[in-house]
Amino acid sequence: MKLRLNMSQRILAFLFRLPHQAYVSKILKTVVAILKRKFIPANIGFSHISRTKLMEEHMRPFYSRVLGLPQTSFVAILDGTYLYIQVVYMN
Repeated sequence: MKLRLNMSQRILAFLFRLPHQAYVSKILKTVVAILKRKFIPANIGFSHISRTKLMEEHMRPFYSRVLGLPQTSFVAILDGTYLYIQVVYMN
């Protein structure tokens, strides 16, 4: 609710019947700490999945054949559509 609806801590404290808005800060800090400790290592980054599991579950042999690569190769398709690139023209 804090991020999606941009509600203040005072309103959140009122909605959840917390005695003071400082409790909202403590709850948010706790949630961030838990996300950092549990969610991020298990779901984000290079170490959250092994190469074997990546090849078995996410790689199709079709791509290796089309590109003429060995079956043990991994093909990554990256799309930079929403990357902002600032171009500076110099005269």
